[in-house]
This record gives sequence, C-alpha cells and structure tokens, in this order.
Amino acid sequence: SYRRSAEGLAYLNQAFEESEENSTEVELAQKKLNFVRTLSGGGLEEEARRIIQEARRRYPDELEEALAVAVLDLFLEYGPADSLEAAYRAYKKFFPTSEVYGESPNDHFYLARIHEERGEWREAIDRWLVRKESGSTDKSFGMSIGPCYRELGEYDRAIEYIHESLVYYPNGPRTNLQMALTYEAMGRNEEARAHLKKTLIWYADAGPQHPRARLARELAERIGLEY
Repeated sequence: SYRRSAEGLAYLNQAFEESEENSTEVELAQKKLNFVRTLSGGGLEEEARRIIQEARRRYPDELEEALAVAVLDLFLEYGPADSLEAAYRAYKKFFPTSEVYGESPNDHFYLARIHEERGEWREAIDRWLVRKESGSTDKSFGMSIGPCYRELGEYDRAIEYIHESLVYYPNGPRTNLQMALTYEAMGRNEEARAHLKKTLIWYADAGPQHPRARLARELAERIGLEY
C-alpha cells in the first residue's frame, strides 16, 4: 500500500518508465494491468480505468486473460454487485474450477465479496471461513469477517475478528476504519475517533470517488472528528 495516492501513482509511473527499455509494448501494457488492483485500492479509479481501456483498445486478444483479472480487480473496489458478478464469470473462463480440488481460495474470496455487495452477510462469512480454513496465510481475514458480523448486529464477534487483523496491521487504514465503524455502531464514539484518525491520514489525498475514503469522511462528520 502507498501512504498517499499521489505518491503511489508517481512511483508506479516511474517504475513503468524504467521498464520500457526492457519490455515490449504488450509486456508493458500487461505490467500496468497487474497494478490495477493497487491503483483501485489507492483510490485512483480513473487511472485504473484508463489502463484497462488502453489495453483493451490496443491488445484485446493478446491480453484477454490479464484484462479479465484487471476488470475484476476494479469492480472489487467500486462495484456494483452485478458488474462484479459479471466480471467474475469472465474471469472463470480463464481460471475454471478444478474437478479434483473444487473451488480455489481465490474463488472463495471473489464470491465472498459478491455476497457482501448483495448484503448476504451469512453467506459471505461462510465463504471467508472456508478460505481461511483452506490454509491461506492471509492475515486480513478478521478485517473481512468482522464487518459482516457488524452488519448482522453481532458487535462483540465483529470486534474480536477485526482485532485479529489489527494485531498485524495496527496502523492500516482498512483495519482501523472497520474498527471505527464497529465502535460507532456500538455508540462508543471516542474509541471510534481514535481508530478513524489513523485511517484519515492514509486517505488524505484520495479522491471523492474512493469508496473507503468517502466512507471514512462521512463517518468523521457523524462522530465529530475534524480532518
């Protein structure tokens, strides 16, 4: 993750420029597609969409698989649910379900996110738990499962799961945002403000269309935190 969106974009552009000498145009376009998730997560939706559109215009056949992944990464951040589900179906053309091993950890990740977008919290929790039990070393499960329990009104379980991720990411913007939202739901605004302060530092340069930055700023107004 990059502390500020503008700095992150400048770093990526510099990296792309340096790799131009050793890459064909198609290879460079693929490298850019590989960063769509990073750009989207950093609130740089416009740049992520520009990279996808350019690759689709210039190399629709050569980069068909990479485009499918990039589009899915984009809709993971910005939705809506129907677009995310359509992107997942396109992705599955290149990564079909194994007849031997069944759905992959990535499948459970994407399907959990689709359930979340549709407000199907129990189903999302089930998917997250299956992914967690699959042996993944991802430390952010709590940050994914906790908010689902919050939406169900099970605040103690939400705090418990989010705290699991907070141990590994004590200053992370997403973990602190989810903790702040949960404390707000519990009426514990002082604790919510303490966590939200850490989130707002990270999203200082994020545009108004960045989903989590917008959510953080709306929360700040509700609980009386200046930023």
